[in-house]
Amino acid sequence: MRGVDDDFRHVGIRPHTYVSIRRRPSMSRMPAIRLVGATFQLERSSTPFGSASNTDARVDTGVEATKRPHIGIECKTADVRIDLHINQALAPAREVIDCAVRADQGSYDALWVLDHLATLRPTENVGEMLDPHVLLGAIAVSTSRVRVGVLVNNVAVRPPEVIAGATATLDHLSGGRAILGLGAGAGPGSYFAAEHDALGNTLSGSMTERHDRLFSSLDTIRNIWSADHDTKVRFPKPVSDVPFIVGLNSLTLARRAANAGCGLNVRADHPRLDEILATASQSLGDFAATVWLPYEPGLRDPDHPRLAALGDRGVTRVMLLTTSRDDILSA
Repeated sequence: MRGVDDDFRHVGIRPHTYVSIRRRPSMSRMPAIRLVGATFQLERSSTPFGSASNTDARVDTGVEATKRPHIGIECKTADVRIDLHINQALAPAREVIDCAVRADQGSYDALWVLDHLATLRPTENVGEMLDPHVLLGAIAVSTSRVRVGVLVNNVAVRPPEVIAGATATLDHLSGGRAILGLGAGAGPGSYFAAEHDALGNTLSGSMTERHDRLFSSLDTIRNIWSADHDTKVRFPKPVSDVPFIVGLNSLTLARRAANAGCGLNVRADHPRLDEILATASQSLGDFAATVWLPYEPGLRDPDHPRLAALGDRGVTRVMLLTTSRDDILSA
């Protein structure tokens, strides 16, 4: 569940004002539009929904929105986007994928899975800690709307070259819906060190070293995707402009992440939440300042007062983390 900066983790599209498009399964999968401060017309093109240019949205002022499933435009007001964050060890694989399909048909904006090597509570969890990238591949071809990503890739165990290739592959399979979350990894002696201890892995005791490795990995991924390494060979590239999010637990890392053009992700009850949110770069849109908190059915309601309160503090996106099999079955 964690793995960054000894806590949790997660870049962006445009300023955090937008119109939300949500699908209703009962309407032949045509999108329902929630209007936020502008008059809209939705036009269909002939491109498949999974492609990067399937939807045209225009405001009555003539401002053209980005041609993506998740439309961003300049409006006077904005709401908080709601994502589902699945702990894949809570349930069998089929139930996890079924949950993802329901999320795609519902109102969630994005779907995330964990990056861990082992199930940390094996007596309580009936599933396996499945590899996140393989799992997201299955989810990508089973869905058509939600964005998909790992919250977060642990750079302490995943080389940046592997993360770059896996995320580019996910972007191809999903038709441009991939998001890239990065985390620095846990420190020795922490709760999440248990899976590394079991394998004999040595974790760095220096938080600065872990942070430096994260940003070195970020640079490598960006260089690979920019084709800097394509000399007589060609590495896979995403088909879209993949957002980057850094999972964090400290103000220091928040500042570094924002300066590096990454969105922020932190737990919603962090004691320095307002200071961390203040460092976010609003140019990253609805991925700029994100938080995670345990899943509750009521929090699926975009008008829930807790979401409104977080929005008032500058949060642009909330990830609801499943903590039980019942969550997987009902989310």
